[in-house]
Amino acid sequence: MFGSVPGRYRSVPLTLLGLGYLGAAVAHLTWSRDRLVSTVTESALLCLLAVCLLYGAYRLSRLELGVRDSLRVLSWTLASAGVGFVVAAVLIAMQRLDGVFVQNVPVLLLSASGATAAIGMAVTEYRERLLAERATLRCQKAAVDRLNRRVTVLNRVLRHDLRNETTIIRGYADLVADDVDDPAARDALRMVRRHSADVERLSRQAKRLNQVWEEDDRTDRDLVSVVAQSVDAASSAHGTTELRTDLPGSAWASVHPRFGFAVTEAVDNALRHNDPGTDVEVSVSDTGEGTVAVFVTDTGTGIPADEVAAIRDGTEDALVHCSGLGLWLLYWTVTLSDGTLSFTENDPQGTVVEMTVPAAEAARE
Repeated sequence: MFGSVPGRYRSVPLTLLGLGYLGAAVAHLTWSRDRLVSTVTESALLCLLAVCLLYGAYRLSRLELGVRDSLRVLSWTLASAGVGFVVAAVLIAMQRLDGVFVQNVPVLLLSASGATAAIGMAVTEYRERLLAERATLRCQKAAVDRLNRRVTVLNRVLRHDLRNETTIIRGYADLVADDVDDPAARDALRMVRRHSADVERLSRQAKRLNQVWEEDDRTDRDLVSVVAQSVDAASSAHGTTELRTDLPGSAWASVHPRFGFAVTEAVDNALRHNDPGTDVEVSVSDTGEGTVAVFVTDTGTGIPADEVAAIRDGTEDALVHCSGLGLWLLYWTVTLSDGTLSFTENDPQGTVVEMTVPAAEAARE
């Protein structure tokens, strides 16, 4: 246990202090002429105090204290030992003035000083650990602040600059397309417009994801109303009226204020990544177990397995990742609603996206 102490040289004085008490215990056990029981008991007490000091020195050595911190610990420990020594000496002197004979005065003085030294070291060790934790927290807070500033800059670029640039690209592509007769060139311009729209949608998703992260409270919402608004928005965006709904009269739940983003994204994903003839249905039901479930069901080709795996694991890497921010927006909105998100296969084909969130307190009652 103490093999690392020599390497942590700043704790050596405290280690030597503990070894001094241990030596005193051995000397008392060896040369004392008192009764065996009392001698063993007193030596055992000194050994216990020595072990406490050595263990304290070991714990302090793991803090990697600076020179000033080490000197402060040593001075506090020695001062505590001095206080115990003086108090014991005064009490012994008072006993002698009253005519009371006190045996083994050196052992009593060492025991008193060792006990207060161990207490002083324990208090100091706790204080140093507290200071070290505060310093670590300050460093972590500074790192978080730096990260927040970087994310703010990146978010602004995604939300504003990138969107403006893609708008310009799409505008020029539309302008050139009117004067191009070559079919291959028109196809290339259509690709430019499509990918520009994808980048613009990515910018919008990044903005929404940031809005979700900025709020961590929950509110009671009627999910029937939320779903109806999301379905109307998706229908308008995609120019379709083929969305089917199965909604009760009301279904109140305790969700993130931006929960509508999750429903909109799930519906948009079902419409965007499948053929125009794909059936999409959105339904809401009370599970009867204190939760409300929102289902977005389609008959398309399904979500790629690696994207589902990334969402289930809550992380991405070079091999397992999502193609954009849509599913992450869905995941974080549901997660911050204290809900669960699941993807299952539809029969005979397609995907069922299930968002289960806590029912509102009033609905539970």
